[in-house]
Amino acid sequence: MHQRPAQRQRGARRRERPVDAASALLRPLLGGLLGAHVDLALLDDAALARTDVDLLRYLRAVAVEAGAAGPEAVLVGRVGTDDALRALLGLVEGSPAGAVLQAVIAALPAPVGDLDLGRLFDVDPTDLARLEQVEVRVLDLLVMLLQLHNAENVVATPAPVVLSLAGVGGLLELLGLDGAVEGRVGADAEARVHLQVVEPPVLTVVNAERLGDPDASFRSAGVRLAVELVGLDLAIDTQTEDGAASGLLDGLLDLLGVLVGGLVATEVDLTLTDLTVFGELGAHEGYVESLDLDTGTVTVRSKGGLAHLHLGEVDPAVFFDRTRTEPVEAGLGTVAELRLSALALGGLLADLEARAAVKAKANGSRTLPASGAVVLSGPFPAAAELSGTGVSDLTSGLLEDLEIDVDVTIVSQGGLLGGLGVAQLLPPLLTVADGLVSTLLGAVDGVADLGARLPLGALLDRLLGSPVFDLLGVGVGRHEVAVLELIQP
Repeated sequence: MHQRPAQRQRGARRRERPVDAASALLRPLLGGLLGAHVDLALLDDAALARTDVDLLRYLRAVAVEAGAAGPEAVLVGRVGTDDALRALLGLVEGSPAGAVLQAVIAALPAPVGDLDLGRLFDVDPTDLARLEQVEVRVLDLLVMLLQLHNAENVVATPAPVVLSLAGVGGLLELLGLDGAVEGRVGADAEARVHLQVVEPPVLTVVNAERLGDPDASFRSAGVRLAVELVGLDLAIDTQTEDGAASGLLDGLLDLLGVLVGGLVATEVDLTLTDLTVFGELGAHEGYVESLDLDTGTVTVRSKGGLAHLHLGEVDPAVFFDRTRTEPVEAGLGTVAELRLSALALGGLLADLEARAAVKAKANGSRTLPASGAVVLSGPFPAAAELSGTGVSDLTSGLLEDLEIDVDVTIVSQGGLLGGLGVAQLLPPLLTVADGLVSTLLGAVDGVADLGARLPLGALLDRLLGSPVFDLLGVGVGRHEVAVLELIQP
């Protein structure tokens, strides 16, 4: 997670990060922050990430577009989202970056909505003149404006960004995981990513005489997201040649063998169908503790934050409700289908066919710890990472909480298995389903080689740790603070 403070003596922005592989996801996600279906060609030209504007010039341009008295009026009133974007366009018009901003403005939904820029820029009016020496990347400023627009104007449940899961340009390839998935996922498998900004970031301008918390505090954006993997159709068959999964079936085979008094040929097939993960990544806060103008150093501290992950079923209207202040708890959601067929051997008359909906849920939370003092030295801009909990700690905690349940239906049965009821079949089938799904998702190791695997932890690690969330300022477990400039009085 990244902090973006700027101050009378210093400011902050994100460190440059590679984004080529993630642009196919970032572009529509940013477009979705407008509340519209638009794929912004945002990162196709590196000029947007290389172009800087100074903050005072930008605020003056906003005042002109909005017909306000000046930068001070812009920060205490409201301006149209279109005014804020046109002001930025006016500073880079004629450059490659300008074409991108024109596309954003053209995509604005009606009514456009307005913004309270004072929520983004926490600056004392007496310090405004100093902003002329503080430059911000156009890309950073644009992302912040879109985040603020989403937080203040987009009320509805966010529409998903839809990507194919496998194949060229699919989510697995974008995250470098195309080789980590074993087996064949469905041809129509999709990843649907929903993103909502709950709290916009705060870029704080701090006077050397007003340090510490809360006067010199800053924060990253706080977001909610849902990742749906649908149409997975990832199947395993326990009747492998080497019998790798046979250990998972022992309890089931024992039960059926006792009933018929002999050997039973049993086949269990399981197909992973859908998975949905919900994430709440709270704003990560920090503050400037001290400045040393003689040595040209800035000392900051992180106040930490909270992160929650949920696997299973959550009502999207509840999860994305902006009035909700407490974390949700996921309930059991269907993730797989299981089929059991059994036939007695040795001439015995006995057969059975049963089906089960396999359901799963998991809830994981982590406190992202506060950091000790971090000292940043010039030349500026300069950046440093704060200590924190890695994303893998959050995702592993989610998988450790994995709970499996089954809803069993007996389709047909006859002979010596005719008296078998759901109550008898449920315990061993639950054990089988638990072992198979946990192994498929990589929640346990070394149980069996099923010939199919979708490592959910690795997928979430790569997604939440990708450049997409770096650029959105919410990289989990990678808390970064940067100083744009240290301005001598």
